[in-house]
Amino acid sequence: MMIAREGDPDFVQQTRTPGGRTIHLTPDAADTLRPALEARRQAFVEKFGRDPGPGDPVFFDRAAATPTVQREEDVIAEIGLMAEAHRGDIGPEGMAIVAAWQELGYIITDKTAHLFTAHEAEAFSDALTRARNAEGQS
Repeated sequence: MMIAREGDPDFVQQTRTPGGRTIHLTPDAADTLRPALEARRQAFVEKFGRDPGPGDPVFFDRAAATPTVQREEDVIAEIGLMAEAHRGDIGPEGMAIVAAWQELGYIITDKTAHLFTAHEAEAFSDALTRARNAEGQS
C-alpha cells in the first residue's frame, strides 16, 4: 500500500526529515483543516505580532516570549479539552478517536494508513477499541 500510494495526490504524503517529518495534505484534507490552522495563525499573530514563518511551530507555547514548540503532552491535553467541550458535536465515535489519539499521539484513517507500520495500525485499532468500550460503544 505504501508504494502504491507514494506520490499519489489523492492521499496524504509525508517526508521524513532530520528534525521530524513534514505532512503534505490532500486538497480535501487541507480544506477541512484550514479553519483550525487559520485560528492557530491568528493566535500566533496576536501573541508575537507577526505572521509565522516556515520554521515557526503551529502549536506554540503561549507562555513563552519567543515562538517555542508546545510540549506534545500540552497539545494533547488542549485538544482533549476542546473535544470534551464539543462532545455533543463530535459524538461518541469522535470522542473515541480523540481518546485513541491522546493515548498514541496519532490517528490512522483510510487516507493515511499507508504512512504507518502494521504495528502502529494494530496499536491504533486496539486503542480505538478500548476508547469505544469506555464510551459505551460496541
